[in-house]
Amino acid sequence: MNKIKSEICSWLKEQIEIQNKKALFVSIEHDSIFSALNYFLCKATQIPVHAVIDANDSMARQFCIKNHIPHSAFEPFITHIDQLMINVNFPGMNNIFYHEDYIKINELEKTAFISYIAETTNSLYSGNITRNDYYFVRNFPKINCYDLLPFVNFSNTELLNIISHLQIDITGIAPNFLPKIDELEWIFDLNKRTKIMWGIELMPRGIIERDEDPTHYEKWYAFTASQKSLIGKIHQQEKLTRYKKVNAEIFKLKENE
Repeated sequence: MNKIKSEICSWLKEQIEIQNKKALFVSIEHDSIFSALNYFLCKATQIPVHAVIDANDSMARQFCIKNHIPHSAFEPFITHIDQLMINVNFPGMNNIFYHEDYIKINELEKTAFISYIAETTNSLYSGNITRNDYYFVRNFPKINCYDLLPFVNFSNTELLNIISHLQIDITGIAPNFLPKIDELEWIFDLNKRTKIMWGIELMPRGIIERDEDPTHYEKWYAFTASQKSLIGKIHQQEKLTRYKKVNAEIFKLKENE
């Protein structure tokens, strides 16, 4: 675990030097223990670190105050969008009205806010996205401003082990957090296993990433009803979110010498 910490910290410092920046910037969020891990790893580099929080997130604010973290508070600019609609007129078709989603507007505003702070403070924004988020669910906005992603090649369980080993106090940010094995970890391992065909041939995509219906998988009968339901949902989610891209540097652990 100390090796992982050392490599991540070295990588963060290397990225600061390569991109000629002065500070690291993180998002602190309540119930996101990985945002706390992100902060403490950035702090360990001895490079200046500051944070963004949601204005109504009292737990994140208290966490920043307790740990003496300089922070900026994001507050949505648009508060009333109930009547907002987007009128798209396709040639030869009737007009289509899209009722806007408050969450998506909020995400867009926050992305702009984070980008502005990072630019004006000469900082690199280090994201909290884990492997489980990055590959299949992609629960990040289409327009994003991540500069660095230190956790994409780690499962949630591996990150929890790092937090435990480093004895990082997460009670202030997620007091009711109970460690558990995420269903998406099972999905990730399943997708990896199903890239193997006839025991030797490596397929470019596993059961989740393939375009064809997962029920066509030759061992579909072996899954339970709940597993089949989960596979179907994540398979669809992966297809629906392929358009989302992240243009960021991603940390990768060095191979053992």
